[in-house]
Amino acid sequence: MIDKKTIIWPSTLEEAYKARDPHYLVCFRDECPLHDSCLRYACGEYVDTRYYFVEAVNPKFPKVATSECPVYRKNETLMMKTGLTKFFEQMTGKQERAIRAHLISHYNRKVYYWLRNGVKPITPEDQQLIEDVCRLHGYNGPFVYDAEHKEWVW
Repeated sequence: MIDKKTIIWPSTLEEAYKARDPHYLVCFRDECPLHDSCLRYACGEYVDTRYYFVEAVNPKFPKVATSECPVYRKNETLMMKTGLTKFFEQMTGKQERAIRAHLISHYNRKVYYWLRNGVKPITPEDQQLIEDVCRLHGYNGPFVYDAEHKEWVW
């Protein structure tokens, strides 16, 4: 059974690519040693055939198509969380105030509220940081986010 708070769209790379930023660089270098696991190469398969040109990686750049490619993106999805509106419900008021102040000082007020309101997804690294901050201030869980979904890291 799928948890109601787990978002499963886009479920395929093709759907995700079509919904992404239209200026995302794609790559067509078949001889690249990283092409089997590269998101940019995989997206090249879904380029819209109605257009004469697309934004692509410069094939003449020296490190492109090497194992040190500077534009390589791993073709994998990560579990992103969104929203912190339910996050503080199990904490004491003192813990909540200290954790909120710590997160605002780390991210800044604007980014903190983007994370809190679900505007900006919370990456696994940010989830770890948030949970570490909670432990630092004496709260050990449960860590309840508003929703979660898998997302490609463009």
